[in-house]
This record gives sequence, C-alpha cells and structure tokens, in this order.
Amino acid sequence: MTDPKLISILRKVDMFHDAPQSVLEELAPLVTFHEYKQNQLIIRKGDSGDSLYIIANGRVRVHDEEQVVASMEAGNFFGEISFLDAAPRSMSVSAETESVLYRISRNDFYKVFKNQPEVTQIIVSTLTQRLSTQNEKVITDLRMREAELSKLVEIRTEELVLKNDALSK
Repeated sequence: MTDPKLISILRKVDMFHDAPQSVLEELAPLVTFHEYKQNQLIIRKGDSGDSLYIIANGRVRVHDEEQVVASMEAGNFFGEISFLDAAPRSMSVSAETESVLYRISRNDFYKVFKNQPEVTQIIVSTLTQRLSTQNEKVITDLRMREAELSKLVEIRTEELVLKNDALSK
C-alpha cells in the first residue's frame, strides 16, 4: 500500500505537481526517508551525486563552504543538477534545523519515468525554469554586490583625496 502522505508531499513538489497519480504511486515505494540533525551535512560539494532530495520537514542551507547561497524549506527539492547530469555536486547542503528528507535515486527515477515522456517533459521544463531563475538571482546578486563595491571604492577614494590634501597642506 502506497503511503498517501508521501504521495501528497510528492504532489506539492512543483516538478511532480502535474504527474499522474499512477506515476506517483509507482514512484512512492522507491523513495527513501532520511532524518538529519541541525547542522548535519547532507551533500558535500565535489561528491558524486545520484539522488534528488525533497524536504518534507525542516530547513536546509545550500552553501559553498561558509558562503550560504540559499535557504530552503518543506516542499522544496535540491540535488537536481547532479541528479540529471551525473556531474559532481556543485554545492554543499546542510540541515539548518532538524530535517526530514525524502531521497529519490536517479535509477529509480528513470525506471518510473522512462515510459512517461509527457511527464518527463514537464519535469525537464520545471527544472530548466528553476535553473534559469537561479541564474537570474545570481546575476542580480552579483550586480548588487558590484554596485556596493563601487560605492565603497568611491568613498575610500574620496577619503584618500581628503587625507592627501590635508597632508600636502
């Protein structure tokens, strides 16, 4: 018997939102359940990745060493890039709070979705949109940081000019 709570959680994840009930019922028994303590490492940057994680409860942070890139909570998913292209993990992920995650392996995912081209197209579209949105956010953040640094250079330059003027007098 398929757990209706897990089906409900899968349905709330945007990439599975429009998947047929029968597909989610086939996927659900293959999903594994994992609990993490606060600050516990879930994914390490550079490790191989063959799993997608869905946050059922709690909050996680996506980071590169100490630099936090994102904070995610229930209903979100992560690990999709390595999950799809088998490349090493591009970021680390740690539990910000005690967290409950569901894990879907790449092999199980493909086993279920190999005969579901219409659902696979929706999932790819959702992931593409997500990556595009993340890219836009990174670019916006970089532009804001560039503006902050330019302003700081301007202030420091003005201070140096004033000090040089004072010294020359």
